Amino acid sequence: MNPPLAWAAPAVVALLLAWCLFEGESWRERAWAICAGAPSARDRGVAARRALHRLLLAAVAMPMLLALLATRDAGAPRIWLASLLVLLIAHGLTIAATIDEGASEIPDVVTVPLLALSLLASGSGALDGGFVTPRLAALGAGAGLALGGLLPALLGRGLHSVGGADVLLLGAIGATIGVSGLAVTVVVAGAATTLLRPLLQRDDGALPYAPGLALGFGLGAAVALWLSA
Repeated sequence: MNPPLAWAAPAVVALLLAWCLFEGESWRERAWAICAGAPSARDRGVAARRALHRLLLAAVAMPMLLALLATRDAGAPRIWLASLLVLLIAHGLTIAATIDEGASEIPDVVTVPLLALSLLASGSGALDGGFVTPRLAALGAGAGLALGGLLPALLGRGLHSVGGADVLLLGAIGATIGVSGLAVTVVVAGAATTLLRPLLQRDDGALPYAPGLALGFGLGAAVALWLSA
């Protein structure tokens, strides 16, 4: 294929990612407004949410980009297309995590498009050769959704850590980086949630799980990229 044509798709996705990063704040704040009235919601202000969102996105992007640069085919357009799509999904995941930290729920306007994007990207084969094949993506999505139903029992129902939104996030993660990446994400998320519990736990005892998932996603994506290289 003509090199300029081969780079056309990554260039389009890069522009879409750039637009989402610029528009991310308005998307995040609109989503926050939906659940800001929840009894346990704690409004830290726009500046604090912006800082947390950027911190989480950097924590997700760094390990994945390092793994990308270490791969043998780091200059291949298909690798960059897959990586940019995963970063786009990571952007949505960090928005969900930022909202979950402050509110008692994550609205469907964040989780449903995120799951749909992950299924579309992986099912179309756009992530094949970089992160996950369509077959493994389907397996990962199923594993994520099933795991989301089991985690409340594993973590203890008193924590109220995992809700329906978290189940959708786990499905999106599994669809994006497969079972191996999902496993790494969940392990890191559990450790991060435990360590950050004094900062994350709300007055009613609820413990948001999405911030831990966001932190684990970067390492999970790096592992998935390394295994597929």
